[in-house]
Amino acid sequence: MQKAGDFLASVAGRMKMVKGSCEEHGEADVLVRLDRPDWYCPVCLDRKTKEEEENYLKNQRVGWMLEGAKIPSRFFGQRFMVRSEEHAAVKHQVAAFRDFVVQQGGWASLVLTGITGTGKSLLACELLESMIRKRAVSGRYVTAGGMISEIQATYSSDTRSQEEEIAKFSAYDLLIVDEADAIPQKDGAPSANALLLMNEIYNRRYSNGRATVTISNQLFETLNHFLGDRIFSRINQNMYQCAHTWADERRAA
Repeated sequence: MQKAGDFLASVAGRMKMVKGSCEEHGEADVLVRLDRPDWYCPVCLDRKTKEEEENYLKNQRVGWMLEGAKIPSRFFGQRFMVRSEEHAAVKHQVAAFRDFVVQQGGWASLVLTGITGTGKSLLACELLESMIRKRAVSGRYVTAGGMISEIQATYSSDTRSQEEEIAKFSAYDLLIVDEADAIPQKDGAPSANALLLMNEIYNRRYSNGRATVTISNQLFETLNHFLGDRIFSRINQNMYQCAHTWADERRAA
């Protein structure tokens, strides 16, 4: 007990009470250290501490969500550069889609079409990364073939089920399905099982109002051949269409 008393006496010897006033919260007496005698408002300090804790937790959550989004490294942190009126037009459509999702919510469909090398995936990933950082939405980038493979991998798994994987892809606030026309084929047509899984995910997202981005190298008018009439019908509702009509910019570089 003597040691505890000595410790408290030692602490008290290094502290003093200081009176001060805050324009917002009025006067208060606070205990300060002798080597740091400046008065502070305890209410303001408490609020600042809570804000810092909230920002720390938010940044930590955003970091986890960015990691879980699986944005390809070649697109992460990159920006779609506007060099023409056509570029500006698709950028405007993406912004309109984003604003609808943020302000109104519910099902919305962003469809990006055009040949390879026209920045479709880059533009979509820029959107996803921005919405995670600014809005802390949950999101995922995946190719159609990759998504089907992740689901089908559960067939030989003892720890994951097909339903769990479908539910995972259905639950993201924003899902980007790249190479949507390149799902597994059989006899020159989409595999029945692959198309069934795609249908289930798009249907659940549509029913639950989860915004979805669909990317394809095909012409928009031909997408029903690759995706089927059900998915094609759904992506036409509340649709924001981006036709990347310019040449492959990788070859031009």
